[in-house]
Amino acid sequence: MITFGLTFNIATAQSAGDLDLTFGINGSAITDLGNGYDQCSGLVIQPDQKIVVGGRAQVNGGFYPTLIRMNPDGSIDNTFGEDGITSGDVPHSTTFYAEADALAIQPDGKLLYAFHLGAWGGDGLAVTRFNDDGSIDTSFGINGTASTIPFDNSNYSNSLLLQSDGKIVLVGRGQWYDGGPGHVSAVRFNSNGILDETFAVAGFFSLNLGGTNDQALDVKQQIDGKIVMTGIKSNSGFYEYLVIRLNENGSFDESFSDDGIFSVGISGSYDNPKFIAIRNDGSILITGIAYTENMSDFGMVLMCLTPAGEVNTSFGNNGITTYSFGVDDDFAESVAVDNEGRILVAGHVEDFYIYGAVLRFDENGILDSSFGDNGISVIDAYSYHVENIKLQSDGKIVVCGWTGYSDTNEHHFTASRILSEDVNSVSDLSVDASSFTLYPNPTQGQIYLKFDESHSMEVSSYVLLDCFGRTISSNPIKANADKFLIETSELAEGVYTVQLNGTHSFYCKQFVVVR
Repeated sequence: MITFGLTFNIATAQSAGDLDLTFGINGSAITDLGNGYDQCSGLVIQPDQKIVVGGRAQVNGGFYPTLIRMNPDGSIDNTFGEDGITSGDVPHSTTFYAEADALAIQPDGKLLYAFHLGAWGGDGLAVTRFNDDGSIDTSFGINGTASTIPFDNSNYSNSLLLQSDGKIVLVGRGQWYDGGPGHVSAVRFNSNGILDETFAVAGFFSLNLGGTNDQALDVKQQIDGKIVMTGIKSNSGFYEYLVIRLNENGSFDESFSDDGIFSVGISGSYDNPKFIAIRNDGSILITGIAYTENMSDFGMVLMCLTPAGEVNTSFGNNGITTYSFGVDDDFAESVAVDNEGRILVAGHVEDFYIYGAVLRFDENGILDSSFGDNGISVIDAYSYHVENIKLQSDGKIVVCGWTGYSDTNEHHFTASRILSEDVNSVSDLSVDASSFTLYPNPTQGQIYLKFDESHSMEVSSYVLLDCFGRTISSNPIKANADKFLIETSELAEGVYTVQLNGTHSFYCKQFVVVR
């Protein structure tokens, strides 16, 4: 046996806003669940830094709530569900509606996913609870799912809130069969999945503002327990931003704006909020879209309200920051605030293709030039609709959505990780050449990657690179494996690199193919 001594560390000098190359393949993890119009919009990061994404996927001819759990390096966590994937047993709506923030994790590790019932989403609001291993928690609701039908026509569940006391709030839209106005709606369940009749009126909150498409799109809870919703106020085809604050019992908080209700038009046309975040000082951030000045394309919007529900005129331009890439429609879908008070907005940009995008602003709504390209990080992936953003405990930025072209009806659950700070150190998973051995090296065919016992748990996947750094293949490595086969019989003569992906860094070894 020849041990080829080209073991080395590689410098991971990268800038804030760059894709984190220790995650997935070149910073993104894409899961192909088969041919289907799959959509991913839910995202949680577990305390152990595993990442769960959720959405709807086509399973056996129908759509079902589906979750995928990844290890911290973006590889599939095979201890979850079946090969890292689990689906609920209650059908999901087949309509083209992606829930805004419909996934949450309980302190005990159980996962909640909210969705619409029925072929067109009108048959009810529902939430399924999954155990930590991906199985359905049949002790919740009825056989694992809690559902209700507030209205007899349209019922949409757009977002989910897990309250600090374990109760569960779903918000969305409802409408009666008589074709009247849409209602901003909310429902609350107890932690066991039974309707909480102490909330609002017998468990249901409903607000009729007179518009046909009025609805709640996202919901968060303040430290004092009050519930904040954002959504659409519609009027003769024109949309406005809507924010409502409720007391913990579901009654209006009359100290907020105008008796608990705030609304504002931005472009005078189709203004659509998507997501909210509540800052430590109690101020409320709302992100979404509005028409640009020429009224032909959508631009991104970030707005700030004071804790009292008034526009914070010291933020951005009189309370509102807008941004347009100037090519076609731009969509801001989600917002988060980091430990430094900086604001991260995630969405996508439509040009000839669709690109994922993350923008970072300072606490006053000004683009942060130290991040990406003058405050903007663009993810060039396969038609990437970024829908959600969350921050890891180390500050790294995780986004999720789906990639793939609509005309082929093939969408893939996708997650990406972005660096929040410059990385100038050298990755050092191990400097001991005996910890990872490639043999035979040089090789004429197959080659084995051999681990010693102390390092077998630290590496979860590998990427095979050619001499120019281009990816040839990528595969997971099973936990506790002490030896792994890498097929090289199709490779031409030359020098190749195996990149081993670990939890916090990556490590490389080279080998030589001879013929």
